[in-house]
Parts: sequence; C-alpha cells; structure tokens
Amino acid sequence: MRILSICLLTFVLSCSEDLDNLPTYNLIISIEGEGEVFQETISDVTPSNHEEVELNAVASENWTFVKWEGDLDSSENPIRVILDEPKNINAKFIRYFDYNQPSYFFKNSDLWLDLNEISGTNQRNNTGSAIADFNNDGYNDIFLAESGNSADLDPVQILLNDGGNNFYSSDLINNNIGTDATRKSIVGDYNLDGMPDIFMADHGHEVPGVFFDFAHPSLMLSNENNTYDFTTLTDLPLEFYHGAASGDFDNDGDLDIFCSTKLFLINDGNGAFSQNTSLFQENSGGIYTVEFYDFNKDGFLDLICGGHSMFDGWGDMPSSKIYYGNGVDFTETRSVTLPNLQEWEVTVDYAITDLNGDGNEEILLVRTGGYVNENNEMINFYNGWRIQVLEKISDDEYIDNTSKFMNNYYGNSQWIVRLRVQDIDNDGKLEIFENDRSNHQTNNPRVWKQNSENFYERINL
Repeated sequence: MRILSICLLTFVLSCSEDLDNLPTYNLIISIEGEGEVFQETISDVTPSNHEEVELNAVASENWTFVKWEGDLDSSENPIRVILDEPKNINAKFIRYFDYNQPSYFFKNSDLWLDLNEISGTNQRNNTGSAIADFNNDGYNDIFLAESGNSADLDPVQILLNDGGNNFYSSDLINNNIGTDATRKSIVGDYNLDGMPDIFMADHGHEVPGVFFDFAHPSLMLSNENNTYDFTTLTDLPLEFYHGAASGDFDNDGDLDIFCSTKLFLINDGNGAFSQNTSLFQENSGGIYTVEFYDFNKDGFLDLICGGHSMFDGWGDMPSSKIYYGNGVDFTETRSVTLPNLQEWEVTVDYAITDLNGDGNEEILLVRTGGYVNENNEMINFYNGWRIQVLEKISDDEYIDNTSKFMNNYYGNSQWIVRLRVQDIDNDGKLEIFENDRSNHQTNNPRVWKQNSENFYERINL
C-alpha cells in the first residue's frame, strides 16, 4: 500500500486585534492509491466561526475515488469540512479489475518486468508467471510458479506491489504444496467473488530418456479471509498439461477451462469443475498452445489451438486452427486451418490485435524451430525464434503477411516464451514485445515499435 502524505492546508492568518485569540488548525491529507485532492477555502476563520474548506478528490486514469477515512468518514465528493480541530483525512482511491473474462486478456498489464531479477531463480519462473491484483489495493502483483527439472515440488509465490513497483513476499497462500513444472498460469475469477484466481498447467519435470514425467494441474482460489487456498487437482488425469485457457464459452456467467490435453473443465459457478472430453472434437494431436477469443465477433468465444505441426505421421495437427464456438462445443467442421510455416513448425504462443487500425485483428504466432526430414528425424527442435503475422481476409481465410507489418522477425537466439502487443510506454503507439524483459538474461528484449505507417520496426532499448 502506498500512502503519500502531504499537507494541503496550514492557515495562520495575520489578524487584527479582535481576532488574535481565535485558533487555527492544520489539515493533513494523505492519499491511498492513485489520485489527487484539491482544496478550496469556502470561508475564513472569524470570531464566531472556524474555517471551512471544500475537498475534491480526483482519481487518476482507471482509478476510482472510494471514500474519505481518518477524521472524516464519508464517500461524498466533493465535501466540505469545518476545521474546528486538527484533522487527518485519508483519501482512498482504488482500481478495479474485472477478472470474469477470458484469461487471454490478462497477458497484458501495466507491468513489464525482469522476473529473473525479481525472483532470483534463473529463468525458472518465466513460463509460470502471472500478473493480477491479489490483495485488492489497485496495484498489480506478481504470481510465480516454477518450472524446474527435478521431482521436488516448489511452493508458488505471490509478490505484492508496494505501489511503486517494488515487490515483497506475502503469506497469502494456504496449503502451499507447490507445483512440479508449471508451463502456464492463467488468471480468472473462477469462484465469482471479484478476486483473481490462478489455474496452473503443469506438464511435469523432464526425465532423461523418458521425455517428461507427467503431472496434475493445480488451482489457487481466493477465500473469504482474503487469502488463497492451493489445491493440486489429483482427480484430473496425470498428463502433459502444457497449455490452458479460460473463458465463458457457454455464456452461463462463469469461466470454464480448456486444457491443451483436449480436456474441458466445466465450472459450477463456485470454482468447482467437472471434466468433459466430448466438447472439443479434433482427431489430430500435437496441441500445446491454446487461447479463447471471439474472432468472428458473434458473442461466442472461439478457440485457437496449435503446437506441433511437424509430421502427420506422429498425429500432429496440420497447423494452428481456429475452432468457432456456438456456446455448445468445438468441432473440426466449424474450424479454419491457419497457414503453417515450413521448418518453423512449433507454435508456442499467440497474440491477437489490430495492428494497422483497419478494424480486423491480426494473429501473431510465436514460433520456434522444428520439422521432420525425409528420414523421420526431428531437426532444429526449439532452436531459434520467429514471429508470423496472419492478416484476416475473412472468417474462413487468413494469409501470412508478416513482412507487411514488421521487420527483423526471426533469429537464431533463444525462443520467445510469451509475446505481448500493447502501448506499454503510454505514448499512443503500440509495441510488440516479449514478456520476459531480460530476454533470457541478455538484457536485450525483443521489441518492435509502431511507426506512423503502422509498420513495426525492431528497436533497441
């Protein structure tokens, strides 16, 4: 909590003889949250009346004035105050977040952080991190879940924001058993209490010669004590949970979860989930990356799914697909296959936004190396990085138009874990940038800046 103390009013009048004995009092205003307080003198002190002032609380952008506290208990604004004694008044501002919406929208926030520097864990929190306001003070905090390479479970963490983007440990999590290897953490208000909850997709740690030791996902739900209850979902299959997304696909008012294992978790409205394997009908495999988004703007959430598109003989899907929703299920017959990219046939993330202001949203696919040669050998698996920009022609057609939108869109350094598109520096122009500000501890994050012609140029920070 940030409290900025300021003295807004200290009047000592130079008075004539008949006012010499009248008292004057200090008014100390403190501010909690983000906003300002303006004061105006309504009437000066007289022999029979104390001074009266009017206080007007003005919230900063996206913040809301809540109430006056301290020596004044009121939500009225502006409000008049009589200074008949010294007064300390706190103006409380809050920023509200709506967590009952698709998890995709919580990829972006007002924070862009070097998680390795903050956590000191050398990349292990890069994939399982999330941002949300966990203590309801209006400031975004950090959730960390490790993705290690041992069988030991690592407790998750909530690091609270002091209001100045300085973060400190908290004890908000009960039964903090921890996770094995969290590949993705998604945010949503799963129990509909207005607070953010977290679902952790956990694929298990890597075992030499075995690939991965599968794991159960985990859930962290807020409770009435303003803390969080951690649960390992042992009733779910032991699987390779690489990705997950949440959204209200059936428009019943609560958030359901789709796992990259093709498993739907249907919410009862209180954060308890039932399993359903029939809602997603796709024969191909290789699905590791998923998001909910309403691509055709019909009021029903759609699914975009991808991952490995290297070899159909292994059961891989031919490329990423959009499955159009109808509030009931997702089928191949209501899907569109997106363009693949030869030799870059592994997709690890999606970003969706209107890059050129034409009213249609482009899809950015974050890719890394991987393909299968004529000898059925996997080549360049997870080597390098590449961004592919797909331009929408219609609901049934997207085309690869990457060079129309950006330059320097591939390289041979470490792959990009998460990609964001937003105006992170508040200059009115969009940036395309990787979520890991350290860029695998090189301190040279990959960033593209929008120019006047809606082209995105690679820049150095």
